[in-house]
Amino acid sequence: MAVPEMIKYRREFVGAFNVGVSLLNDRFTTESMDMGRSVVFDVTAVGGRMQNRSIDGRIPRTSVSDTQVTCTLNETVKKFEVTDFEAFTSQSDERAKMNYRIMESVNQELDYTILNELANASTTAGGSGAAITLALFTAVMAELGVASVPNGPTDLTWIVSPYFEAKLLNLTAYTSADFVPTKPLEAGGNNYSGQRKIRNFLGCGMIVHPNLPGAGTSTCTTYLVHRKALGVAAPTSQIKYSAGYDDQDHYHYCSATLKSAAKILQNSGIRKFVHTDV
Repeated sequence: MAVPEMIKYRREFVGAFNVGVSLLNDRFTTESMDMGRSVVFDVTAVGGRMQNRSIDGRIPRTSVSDTQVTCTLNETVKKFEVTDFEAFTSQSDERAKMNYRIMESVNQELDYTILNELANASTTAGGSGAAITLALFTAVMAELGVASVPNGPTDLTWIVSPYFEAKLLNLTAYTSADFVPTKPLEAGGNNYSGQRKIRNFLGCGMIVHPNLPGAGTSTCTTYLVHRKALGVAAPTSQIKYSAGYDDQDHYHYCSATLKSAAKILQNSGIRKFVHTDV
């Protein structure tokens, strides 16, 4: 009689590949909220050039028109449930898995809020099938320069796809320590579940994000964004999390509510460019 093989079941679960942290949440202009439905960002008008004194000796009054941009909160929710029987008979900790999944969902939604608003940017460059070259980078940077968009140490952020960075790794200007302060080839790949990695190229921060529109196709959309070009509403109680056990129906639950919003403040500080990822 054959002796059945002993099978060992691993108690600790293995998380599915996913983005578990927000990669974009603190890169833009953030306004905290204690209460309310909307936050209004006051965007000042350009002062313009100096003028000559009037013929009567008076200094002319300059009229300006500032812009108030309203950012309205949106609520998104997520809930997982597992019965007491399912938890008891499971190979691994079902409650821990629910917590793991729900925090991934919250962090991803924060980024989708920002990416969905960036898709409304009106200033574009490149086009379907456009190749990723150093010339494309410098042209986009020049456009921002002409628009008087500053490029301080933490002002600009490139948001690019993994394919985009893969092509940059063939550019000496991106990989050589003669041009960049960090060495991308030594830094390793992207950490989507732990500490976020920010590259630096042409004086801009660079974040590699897998969820860009059209990633992996001939029409991938990449963004170059100034910190003051996008406003993000951040309620003090932005994330509400709850977990517990229902004694009446005998199930464990885990739920989260997210209040978030993003709004373009200045189109001139955003470049949305389409290129080929293949």
